[in-house]
This record gives sequence, C-alpha cells and structure tokens, in this order.
Amino acid sequence: GKRPEVVTCRFMTPEDANVHGNAHGGQLLRFAVDEAGLVAALRHLNQDHTDPRFFNAALATLGRTEFHAPVHIGDIVEAEAEVVFTAKRSLQVDVHLVAESPMTGYRRLTNSATAWFVAIDGSKPKELSILDNIPQLKIADSALANRRRANYLEQVAMRDASGTSQAWLLKEYHTSEWNAFLAHVLVATDCFQNEFAMGGKVIKLMDDIAYLAAFRHCKANCVTASMETIRFEEPLRKGELISLKARPTFASGRSVEVEIIVHGENTKTGEERIAAHGYFVFVGLDDTGRPVSMPAVPGASRAAEVRYLGRKQRRERQKAAAKAADKATP
Repeated sequence: GKRPEVVTCRFMTPEDANVHGNAHGGQLLRFAVDEAGLVAALRHLNQDHTDPRFFNAALATLGRTEFHAPVHIGDIVEAEAEVVFTAKRSLQVDVHLVAESPMTGYRRLTNSATAWFVAIDGSKPKELSILDNIPQLKIADSALANRRRANYLEQVAMRDASGTSQAWLLKEYHTSEWNAFLAHVLVATDCFQNEFAMGGKVIKLMDDIAYLAAFRHCKANCVTASMETIRFEEPLRKGELISLKARPTFASGRSVEVEIIVHGENTKTGEERIAAHGYFVFVGLDDTGRPVSMPAVPGASRAAEVRYLGRKQRRERQKAAAKAADKATP
C-alpha cells in the first residue's frame, strides 16, 4: 500500500516505561505528535516553494486515540504520520505507532491517533499568529473526501457544544474536588525553539497525573486504554508554571474515565488561564496482567455517565465506519 508521508523511529528504554516495563501512554503520544505528526504537518505546509509564506505549526487538538497493544522496554517503535485533510487554517494528521520486538521480529499496531494542527506564521517565532488559506490537500476519491470533511465538521460541532469556556474551566479548577495534583515549571527541553511548550510534553504530563488519579481510585496497576479529545485552549511558554489536576468522573465495568485540567501561570505577572482540558480512560490490571473490576466513582453525576456512554458510542460508530471504508476500498 501507499507509504505514509513521515516515518520516525525510536528505541524504548526504561526511561520511557513504568515499573511494570510497559511504555507510558503519554510518552508514546509525545513521540507520535511532537515528532512524526509535526514533521508531516510542516512538510505539507511548506511544500510550495513559490509561496512566500513560511509556515510553522502548533498542536490545537488531539482527537480520538486508541491503545491497541502494549509497548515494552526494548521494543523498536515506528511512528507513521500522514496528512489526511485540510481546512482553511488547520490540517488533520493521522499517526499510527507500530512496535517491533528486535529479538523475534514480531510487529503489531499499538496506537492510532488523530492530531489537528493550526498553521502559524513562521516568520514571527515569538508569536502564535494563525495563518489562513493554507495549502490544500487534494483527495481524488470524492467519497473519502466527504467522509473526512464530515469528521472535521463533527470535531467543530463537538468543540462548539462543549461549553468549556475559560471562565467555566477556571472555576472548575479552583472550586471543584480533585484527587491528584502535579506542578511543573516549563524548561527549555519542554519547548520548541520559539519557547512555546511542546504539545506532546503537556500530554505526557496529563497522562502521568491521570494515571495517579486512576490508581488512587482502584488501587491497582493501570494502563491507558484510550484518550478522548484533548483541546489546547491557550499556549504555554518557557518559564511558566503549569499545574495539572485530575479526578475520576465515571467507572464502567473494568474501565474508569479520568478528567484532567491544565492550568498555566505566568510567574512574573500572575496572569493565569486554562491551557488544556481532556479525558483519559484507564483499565486496572492485577498482578497477572488481567483486568480487574473497577469500583464505582462516588457521587458520579448523570452528566458524566451520559458523556462517557456518548463517547463510547461515538468510538463504535467511528470503528464501524472505518471498517466499511476499508471494505469499499479496492
């Protein structure tokens, strides 16, 4: 089949894994987004050398992400990224991670993610000036183009209907109860050369704090099963203090949904805002690696249950649509 636009490779070390030898979900997503995904976006945006504009890109939304199989220390992981849709000022990049055991040669798909990047003015590295009318991707198959446009419009509708304004998110951050907290000062290695934080670094921290919230809830080793849409509301800069809070919102059978909110603070001015917000789903495992029953979340709201079940149904529809599309492809 057609090769992806970008393939990057990485060897998994103990630094990338938890105490059980499995690679952190957040670390895998950082690799997928900040390396392969970003390179694919930049190559597409800057392909026309007659265009006087110099494009950079920033992660705006990390869409549905599936964890199909675990990645272990010693595995070689390839990230395959491809631009699959473009809008007026943003582009969708699909990333797939494939792990290989160098001892046996066994390869398997481990992760699938959809990332949305916005095009920004590369001639102004210290600013995030979003550019319109980016180079468009030409999709010859009209049915495929229509499906991808429908997915884009669904993302836009979900964002508009979320109701998560800055004021609401700040109120939740300061007044609601959370069971896990993490603080981190952004340093140079967390940021791009323009001193804005890497989206993948923020996702890694979100996965870390979400794991703690899930562990405290079920008292068992937890692994990331999926990640729902993470929206990056505001940019973060080098030297700023970011504080992350997490809490379980709903449990169903053997999984628990964890909400994470990322707060940014300029330590010089005291200015604060919510930088990102999203949900992770974890599965608890016993000492033999088998799933455990997940206790109910005390006081879980009906709204949380509806949101959880709605996401589950949406994932099932998306999987069914993807399978139908594969069958229709000659």
